[in-house]
Amino acid sequence: MSKKNIEELKEEIKNKAEVDLKVVNENSKEYKEDQKEADVLGKKINQELDREAKAEAAMEKEFAKELEADMKARK
Repeated sequence: MSKKNIEELKEEIKNKAEVDLKVVNENSKEYKEDQKEADVLGKKINQELDREAKAEAAMEKEFAKELEADMKARK
């Protein structure tokens, strides 16, 4: 590795470390943007979980109706 490549690599590492520090600082713009993205993703995940729970509840209700009808038919 040449000296130039090493210096470029050092600079890249330094820049990444500075960005990481900004994200850690709760008052920074980067932290707030990261938090916003996390909130949006969290909402989408919760919506999907709610949708799945409703679908599962509907399937359970339908199964219960079918089971009840089957039991009445066997009497």
